[in-house]
Amino acid sequence: KIVDDVFVSKYPVRPNIILNMGLAGIIGVALGCAFVILSESRKRKNEYEQVIANEQELEDMGFAPELVAETEAEKPREVEIKTMYDTLQ
Repeated sequence: KIVDDVFVSKYPVRPNIILNMGLAGIIGVALGCAFVILSESRKRKNEYEQVIANEQELEDMGFAPELVAETEAEKPREVEIKTMYDTLQ
């Protein structure tokens, strides 16, 4: 029993190549950026854990924590703030 006739559209569907390529490019750039950010974050975390482990080893060897040299990343940076007023004087 035939329920309905075949319906053929006047506008057949085709892949939109320009849209697909644009979306692929945007998604590729986003995933690439996420990969770089996560890999750098993981590398910095490993470096930090290594510094902490080295300090712990020095403390275990008998060095007092206050005698253990700080790393460059942990040292507070002294920044001189110079305003326009200071420059003109």
